[in-house]
Amino acid sequence: MIICTHSGCFQADDVMAAAILRSLYPGAQLIRSRKPEDWHRATIVFDVGEKYDKTKYFDHHQKGGAGERKNGVPYAAVGLIWRHYGRGFCERYADDLLGWRDLFHYIDYHLIQALDAHDCGQLEGEFHVRSSGRSLSVATLSSLISKFNPVVGLEPQEESDYFAAFERALSVAMAFLQRTVRDCQGKAYAKSVVRAVDQGEPLLELPEGCDWTHVVCHEMPHVKFVIYPNPTGQYMIRTVPQVGQRFSARVDLPAAWAGLSGADFQALTGVPDAIFCHNGGFVAGAQSLAGVRALGGLALASLNR
Repeated sequence: MIICTHSGCFQADDVMAAAILRSLYPGAQLIRSRKPEDWHRATIVFDVGEKYDKTKYFDHHQKGGAGERKNGVPYAAVGLIWRHYGRGFCERYADDLLGWRDLFHYIDYHLIQALDAHDCGQLEGEFHVRSSGRSLSVATLSSLISKFNPVVGLEPQEESDYFAAFERALSVAMAFLQRTVRDCQGKAYAKSVVRAVDQGEPLLELPEGCDWTHVVCHEMPHVKFVIYPNPTGQYMIRTVPQVGQRFSARVDLPAAWAGLSGADFQALTGVPDAIFCHNGGFVAGAQSLAGVRALGGLALASLNR
């Protein structure tokens, strides 16, 4: 199999499309060319060729583009490749906890759509936000992958240099793709763990640390705090974020706890193995399960005062 994209400067669009295909077909030969004769001998041609025929050519630069999703995000090359090859990719990871459709839509929403939107001019590669009165530049995956291109005037600009740079960027894109898979798998696993132990109580006790936030936020409005062990063997109590508001909790830990640690925290709470409470007041810890349960009881009692 030969997969082909354009030569020269690359973007996240063509790099991530190559990552999907490389993951599906590890032995595929990659060529980068703008010559029709190279397109003809290739099995799959993407982000070049000026047509989208749903079998061999997956370009979006032709007049009229290549369509858009129901939410208005247009398809660039990576979205087209995902649309046709994403199922095959996802079926490799499907199991009793995670169906291929769930993984397909998760990756499309959390990774692919932003790359399409950027490549089609709907989203900036880097954007500026204001935080605490300061203007901050926020890099996106699209902008970071583009930085792998050779720098004009400072680095060689031969096609062999672009090919080597593309391969370096490709390894990063493949890593992001795989970590997005693992993130989705982690959420599916967390759902099974959380649903199994939920008893409808305001203090949810988990047998292990896992990515519980999404399932608790969306399915369990009764939960006020979550306790769980961390990898060091200590135990944590954490607030539950409000949906879509990472730094705003349903209810807070007692304000007097914020920023305390060691003997000061122990003296205030009466919990002998209490360790600390974050200055932000969203997480606290103890050395033992009994200790963190005691903190949980205190936190719940404070809500009724």
